[in-house]
Amino acid sequence: MSRPRPFVLAPLVLALVAACAAPPRAPLVEPPPVERHLEHRDPTTRVLLHAWDVLEYADGRQVLHGVERRWYADGTPRSEAHFAHGAPTGELRRWYASGQLRSESSFGADEVPTPMRFWHENGRLSAEGRAVRGRREGLWSFWYEDGALRERGGYVDGQREGLWELYAPGGALEGRGTYEHGARVGAWQHEGAQRAPREE
Repeated sequence: MSRPRPFVLAPLVLALVAACAAPPRAPLVEPPPVERHLEHRDPTTRVLLHAWDVLEYADGRQVLHGVERRWYADGTPRSEAHFAHGAPTGELRRWYASGQLRSESSFGADEVPTPMRFWHENGRLSAEGRAVRGRREGLWSFWYEDGALRERGGYVDGQREGLWELYAPGGALEGRGTYEHGARVGAWQHEGAQRAPREE
């Protein structure tokens, strides 16, 4: 009569039992980012050209968080922007080297249109409309340096869309037609020489 074989647990079962008996490991927690203020100066004149605030993570990543400012070589302000965890927020302003305000944009909640304006260096408004996170949306108007209307029409998701009107420097209607996805379509009415639109 043969003897019965002893019961042997398979190695996989033994490993499973050991894993269940071991104390649970604490999950790895990434350390919080460190706030840093960074600067760049002209190597010769030591004039401050760029200053910005970031969040620096353990893996070396840096994300804009706070204020970012730029200056011209003579120290005149060039731009000022605000960021929260890498996304623009609040006001963004840019200046000409003369000190005249060049553009002003607002960044709000997603999908909420906010004002955006541009100026000529002589101080007159050159373009005005609304944008969603920096992409033009809705009705926009553009002006010549003397203040006369130059163009007017709509944007959808940053591209020209629908009816647009173009005006000559003297104020007369120069052309009228339709855009689809940023391109002219169909027949355009031209009162004068056709010209390409100029974006700010």
